[in-house]
Amino acid sequence: MLSVHMNIWKHAPTSSQNDILAAHAMLMAGLVDHPGQFRTGGVGVFQGSRIVHMAPPAHLVHGHMTNLLTWLATSDDHPLVTSCIFHYEFEFIHPFEDGNGRMGRLWQTLILSRWKPLFAFLPVETVIHERQEGYYAALAQADSAGESTPFVEFLLRFACGIERSRYLRCGTHRSSYRSRHRSS
Repeated sequence: MLSVHMNIWKHAPTSSQNDILAAHAMLMAGLVDHPGQFRTGGVGVFQGSRIVHMAPPAHLVHGHMTNLLTWLATSDDHPLVTSCIFHYEFEFIHPFEDGNGRMGRLWQTLILSRWKPLFAFLPVETVIHERQEGYYAALAQADSAGESTPFVEFLLRFACGIERSRYLRCGTHRSSYRSRHRSS
């Protein structure tokens, strides 16, 4: 997996829609029907037969991704917080038919690697794999709350090695993104 991360890193010097589409094409080639293309239909995340997340309609994906990437390019939040918010919003938008989780975790690793290159060798994918149940619970809590704070706090507990109840105050970061970009 590290070689895939490093190869995508070399080919994705910026965070544009074309970069994300190219990375999805590289990562998902041979695994999905339409690698490197935003979805054209509805998608949801299921737990058994129960839907736990219904993504926005496909006709909104391009606009949501444009807004998210514009926010990413201009965010002055700490890179740890920015990467977590990006990851959550990417999962919320669910821009692809499949591979969204992999892409969200990969892009978070890339964001963090640009800040501190050591993160290229500590991929988010590994942290999530070891805490998968908590990861999905944090995504569900954030969806229920209508903002990313529960997800950001979940990831930061592992990134910072601290407990959320004592040190983290991340609530305003998510609301500012949503109020500017996700009115629908």
